[in-house]
Amino acid sequence: MCRSVGKIAASAAKGLILAATLALVACGGGRSSSESREMADISLTQTVQASTGAGESVTFTVVVANTAQVASVPVTLAWSVADVDVGEPTVSCTSASSAVCPTTVGASTTIDTLPAQRQLVFKYTVTLPSATRGDVVATAVATTAEEADASDNTASATTVAVDARNDSYEVYAADGKAYEMTVDFDAGTYTMSGEGVSDTRSFAADSAGGYIVGSGPERLRATDGVIVGVHSFGGTATPYIAANSFLTSTTGAAGNYNLMFRRVASDGSGATTHPATATLSSGALKVCESETEVLNASACGSGNARLYTVTIADGVFTATSSTSGVPSMSFRIAEVGDSEVLLSIGTSASSDGRLQWLGGLKEERIGLFAGSFAGPGMLSSDVDWVALTLDAAALTYGVVSDALTDQGVLQSANNQQPTSFFYTTLTTQYSGSPVWVMQNYPLVIVGGAPAAADGVTNLSGLLQIALP
Repeated sequence: MCRSVGKIAASAAKGLILAATLALVACGGGRSSSESREMADISLTQTVQASTGAGESVTFTVVVANTAQVASVPVTLAWSVADVDVGEPTVSCTSASSAVCPTTVGASTTIDTLPAQRQLVFKYTVTLPSATRGDVVATAVATTAEEADASDNTASATTVAVDARNDSYEVYAADGKAYEMTVDFDAGTYTMSGEGVSDTRSFAADSAGGYIVGSGPERLRATDGVIVGVHSFGGTATPYIAANSFLTSTTGAAGNYNLMFRRVASDGSGATTHPATATLSSGALKVCESETEVLNASACGSGNARLYTVTIADGVFTATSSTSGVPSMSFRIAEVGDSEVLLSIGTSASSDGRLQWLGGLKEERIGLFAGSFAGPGMLSSDVDWVALTLDAAALTYGVVSDALTDQGVLQSANNQQPTSFFYTTLTTQYSGSPVWVMQNYPLVIVGGAPAAADGVTNLSGLLQIALP
């Protein structure tokens, strides 16, 4: 029951009512003087991969959800990275059901409304500066005028910036054997395993952009996707090239390649080097190898050509010879910077029972990338660290190392020779000795010619692999 109580106080003077007061009180079953409105409940979550290579891009994912039974009023979503200058993020939004992405997205985005029980997914992609190391923390904050619970309106995620070169690498050693290398450039350590080897090494940066491993001949140098170095496999110092990214299909593989073979007995003796060329096309490989000259594979005579059919599985190319008695050859194509590098180890293609190392650089430009390069060098049984200079204007090659200091003018032996594969005869320490120099940035590979004129030193077996 509801009752009204009125109280009138009056003073009469000259027939006039001077004042009146009325108080009303509502009781059981009536409505309150103010009414509460149910509000949206916005929540955020943010995720990112555990670690990111410095200099590489990384994507943070933010989920904005409304867990209430009513739609939200406008929501402002702000995203930022603390203490690291990553610039403006590239932002995308995806939605489901009746949720609608904003027409304009960025580091700060306004969501006009988020329906009940719906969510939007925002992705923020940035590139970490190459010098960044350690925790990179991104924070997303949602603000709105009507919010049931603001305790979950902020979400952070952390990725750890590491040296982008930290990884496991496949190693192709000049002894014709395969190994695996796991490198941590931040910690300055690597492990080398395979063929009965299980080694751990520590290394430190040198003054020339490379790394010194201990006090012996072991060293290494690295750039995008590739390491070149010297490691003592079973006590024998041996050059190697290692890569961590490979083509997994024929896409990008086809083309002309300049090749350098190094063939060696299983005990490391009797090494020889052999320049060659190849053409890889869909399902076929043609290798042109001559003891006296280097020709484009397309100009190769039948006596110097080896033909193979090629299949690929799990990123490994298998080349099966069409000639009886010629061993099959397996190879991979590494992605090194913007170029492709053909790498192979195994049984010698010359059917002589030796082991074989093969490095191939794709023929993609005319001339040289001038500059200074460094990496492992092998001359006979001497393994050391070489400094190479290529001068595009003078078209010269120079080498300085403990075992070899020499130079030569680069030339094309004939008009059917590849445009980035050069022949030279040395002029100083081994005057008249012929070597071959091939390049596709960033790699330079040098090998001694398999044959030399009477009266000069045959440097077949010489191998140099260098990076800027």
